[in-house]
Amino acid sequence: MKNPPKITPRLEPARATSSALSTTCPAAKSSEVVIGVPVADLGPDVYCMRRVDIDVSLRQAKAMRLAFDGLQLAGETVQMPGISSPRPVTRPTDAIRYMLDQLADEYGLPA
Repeated sequence: MKNPPKITPRLEPARATSSALSTTCPAAKSSEVVIGVPVADLGPDVYCMRRVDIDVSLRQAKAMRLAFDGLQLAGETVQMPGISSPRPVTRPTDAIRYMLDQLADEYGLPA
């Protein structure tokens, strides 16, 4: 099991440009937050669910909106299943995809 590095939460200015602003994004500025997530090793035959439908609390919905607005301000993109090139973040669920991609990149998971 790869031990995750000790991560200290921090706030940094995000890379935002006026062209990254969207009418769906009411935020005027953005910050970056680093979080730690406990992870385990994947066995060779472990089943990995590819679709997840969940209801979230209002608190979780607001957190997702924070991430969504920040990603839009920063002009970030996400990789979609079955599409060869990344596309701009356009939906709150893209924030979840983005975070999962960052985790996969950190642990060297293949595309």
